[in-house]
Amino acid sequence: MTPKPPDLAEIVPHKGPAELYYVIKHGIKMTAMPAWPNLKREDEIWSVVAFLQKYPELSLAEYEQLVWGEHNKQSGQSIASAEGENLPVPHTVIEVCAGCHGLDGQGRGLGAFPRLAGQNAAYLEESLKAYRGGKRHSGTMQIVAGPLLDDEIQEVSHFYARLQPADPVERTEPGRNSADISPEEWNAAVERGAKIAAEGIPDQGVGACADCHPTTRQSFENSYPTLIGQTPDSLMRQLELFQQRKRGGTKTANLMHAVVDGLQPEQIQAVSFYYAQLSAQKFRKN
Repeated sequence: MTPKPPDLAEIVPHKGPAELYYVIKHGIKMTAMPAWPNLKREDEIWSVVAFLQKYPELSLAEYEQLVWGEHNKQSGQSIASAEGENLPVPHTVIEVCAGCHGLDGQGRGLGAFPRLAGQNAAYLEESLKAYRGGKRHSGTMQIVAGPLLDDEIQEVSHFYARLQPADPVERTEPGRNSADISPEEWNAAVERGAKIAAEGIPDQGVGACADCHPTTRQSFENSYPTLIGQTPDSLMRQLELFQQRKRGGTKTANLMHAVVDGLQPEQIQAVSFYYAQLSAQKFRKN
């Protein structure tokens, strides 16, 4: 009932993507191979499939770089806040969060991970609790947030909220369809996204994004996230998950359904490009 796990580098080249997907999603009965923790997130499962297909080619150094980046797990580290104060990095951030989101909360420059620096602390707290309780769907984050205590969640949330927000995303940065389009196409998409954010699309039943997600940096008066400077990939993925009813979230997440249901794919792309290229003009003091 507990067979020896196979060497992935040897077995993966003999498996097709569909078979890998099936095993990751459903696990293998009568072994220690579990099913994916949240079956609504097929996108996460396919990401693991993509990783496994590259795994046999990776050296140990490349694997460690992929997992940790420039991050090390030494305690006693500190980082400057947006206001220039030297903040000690919480142990939970070092051990749990930084591998994906970075010590500086910039998402390691990868669209796969949202940028947490300068995010609304209340939103981060509610989101981590939603992951922990299974109300927000993610097989990855459910495992990460599950063991966290309330005081650890609060500490992590307020740490990342005090950091300097990310610089605006440029067209040439890696991301779904953002680095491959021409400057003219990028600018046209950003212009369309600005109009959607400011006015919505009344004919499609889409409200103005900026009513809840302002386009300038200002004080947070609710637990809604700031979208400024997030990567297009991250923004598009969340909007698509809302449309598919596969995201879940906090008690206010359902408010998004009425907005996103009327959006077409090119409009999701446009508004994502728009928010991604905005600059954090005004940093909120916590």
